[in-house]
Amino acid sequence: MPPLRHFLRLTIALALLGTAARIPAEPAAFEAEVSALQASLQSQPIAPGAIAFAGSSSIRLWTSLPQDFPSLRTVNIGFGGAKINEVIQFAPRLLLPLKPRQVVFYCGTNDLADGESPEVVLADFKAFVSLVRETVPEVQISFISTAPNPARWHLVSQMRRFNESVAAWIATQPRMDYIDVFHPMLGEDGQPRPELFSEDRLHMNATGYALWRELVLPYLSPEK
Repeated sequence: MPPLRHFLRLTIALALLGTAARIPAEPAAFEAEVSALQASLQSQPIAPGAIAFAGSSSIRLWTSLPQDFPSLRTVNIGFGGAKINEVIQFAPRLLLPLKPRQVVFYCGTNDLADGESPEVVLADFKAFVSLVRETVPEVQISFISTAPNPARWHLVSQMRRFNESVAAWIATQPRMDYIDVFHPMLGEDGQPRPELFSEDRLHMNATGYALWRELVLPYLSPEK
């Protein structure tokens, strides 16, 4: 990314923290999927206080959520290819009306793959948190770390920097969790465990989601 564009993008993202404004995105490519999600949510209204799983395709493809967490009310609002920009853009249509008690969030790898720096992606995540908390101030936000996808292993240094920066920031924030899936998904050789991923080497298979279930479950809050 050119230095000037990088500087301007970071400045915009930081300026949005604590405001209701949203980072500009390109919603047209996602409109069909988001409209279908929105229609589904409206056809089967969900009472406030559920656990919303939000983010990109790794969330969208977690279709076993009801079976994995049968005692909890969960709702999946992930959509494929999303960057944090797009999650922010569509939050007023998908996430905010739910008024969830907890948001489990996985997004950022598409941002890194698109050339954004870990610092800019962190700023975008902070903007997302700020936006959600304006509507649901007491919400618990649980961030799932970037997974070590074999197809994007060339970005491992950026993934590590992003994970570390998010973890450090979350440690200073109330009602937030950092869920490390990066290290459990590595083998003894320090490489991604191939048995956890589908043939595209980007998304997880059932074994990968079973591991995520075990890692995420301790962080899910019971309904009061």
